[in-house]
Amino acid sequence: METEKDIAILLLAAGSSSRLGQPKQLVHWRGVPLLRHAAVTALSAGCGPVVVVLGAYLEKIQPVLAGLTLQVIENKNWEIGMGSTIACGMDFLTGQYPELQAVIVLVCDQYHLSEKNIRALVTAHHNTNQPIIASGYNGTVGVPALFHRTLFPALLQLKGQEGAKKIIREH
Repeated sequence: METEKDIAILLLAAGSSSRLGQPKQLVHWRGVPLLRHAAVTALSAGCGPVVVVLGAYLEKIQPVLAGLTLQVIENKNWEIGMGSTIACGMDFLTGQYPELQAVIVLVCDQYHLSEKNIRALVTAHHNTNQPIIASGYNGTVGVPALFHRTLFPALLQLKGQEGAKKIIREH
């Protein structure tokens, strides 16, 4: 049986926030940078390894993660898009943690994300054994979403701007 330690969390934070004009990872919400809030929330869920993928502004952003028990990796191809960031993170996870049974993909700018939301994904997966458990909001589905290991190859093949929503729609 899968345990929470068999489920990794992949936190995406590599983009440049070009429309915002500043790194959204560093925007403060309730006195804390969005990225740190997302990372602390991910860690509090009790899942397996938490991996943060950075790209643009890496040197400026990485210090907000100081003191947290997680791993930070760099997507050198972050400009290509979210697909490359997911693939980069999945390449790291599958190489370092071949026993993983699932991964939860998060983005750093969902400031209402809570430990309860993450735990609900894990519980729904355990209760249904469905290969994808996605979040629903504003009439659509997306991340945070849990993907079973049978979908790791699809996540590894993402490219360009296509994110995890493509895989959710296909399955």
